[in-house]
Amino acid sequence: MLKQSIGKRTALIAIIGFALVLVLIPSIGSAVNTARCQNRDRIAVWSTRQSLVLPLGNFEVVCADGSGAISHWIPHQLTDDGTVAIAFSPDGAQVAFASFGNPRSSTDVSIYVMNTDGSEITRLLSMGYNTPRLAWSPNGKLLAFDGRLSAGYGIYVVNLDCIHVQSSCAAIASYLGEGTNPSWSPNGDKIVFEMIKDRRADISDYDVWTMDANGANRINLTPDEFQEYDPAWSPDGQTIAFYSSQSPRGIYVIRPDGSGLTFLTEGNNPAWSPDSRSLLFVTDRNSNGKEIQLSDSYFPVEALYMIDRDSKITTQLTHNDNELIRHFTWLPK
Repeated sequence: MLKQSIGKRTALIAIIGFALVLVLIPSIGSAVNTARCQNRDRIAVWSTRQSLVLPLGNFEVVCADGSGAISHWIPHQLTDDGTVAIAFSPDGAQVAFASFGNPRSSTDVSIYVMNTDGSEITRLLSMGYNTPRLAWSPNGKLLAFDGRLSAGYGIYVVNLDCIHVQSSCAAIASYLGEGTNPSWSPNGDKIVFEMIKDRRADISDYDVWTMDANGANRINLTPDEFQEYDPAWSPDGQTIAFYSSQSPRGIYVIRPDGSGLTFLTEGNNPAWSPDSRSLLFVTDRNSNGKEIQLSDSYFPVEALYMIDRDSKITTQLTHNDNELIRHFTWLPK
């Protein structure tokens, strides 16, 4: 009887151990990979990976040259599952991030700023449940974001002079008007964003707009019947990238004056490299253009790619067949 009991416990321990191995396998690869990025350009990627037990949060740093994942230290606040948005300051010395409040059951999201070594954390403000896009102004003095505060839902700007005082900055958050997904022009005088053209319409028609940094002089760059969103202003100021539902569906670029509309690649959520030569994007297609397949069709699968703006050469940066890309960002050098 004692032998049977020991045998059952041993089998149970073995089953639990095997389950833990299956759970941990998705994150082991990036931890043991010690490859170096030859061009020093690195991208942080947050994703959800499906295992046989349950979906798991995953974080890794990948090289922009496609050489794989590398070991790279990053403050634990940025790898926490509650973190939903991240933006580094232009000089790379600070980072802004949005995270669910504490306790974790809270529906509030707070925006923080801290040094990139994890020190001197300051809470800027809190708002209702939202996944904001954070955009640091080129001079490092302002932070634009979208969300709902007292003035309503739309785009706000916070003066970051307040981070030197350990108190909330909500009182000096300026409302710029309706819109989401702000992205600054490189000289800081304008912001590109997305906004519904007519809320009275039966179908929400998102277009890409520009406005002055104070919210004035709004111009619709894509006044058509298609869905356009996820705008990103290139650091050199020459083009704006965005997603469009027109045919072919995918990422387009356009000049800030609304001319030169050009299809670039299939995918969505474009993000420019610091030198404006490349774009990161997410797609559900592999390097051969075929849709990524997964046995469980209810779990979305994506891969992170980079495309050269001139040559159109694309590089696949993530290769897990059970992955949903949550967000990603270029890391400062």
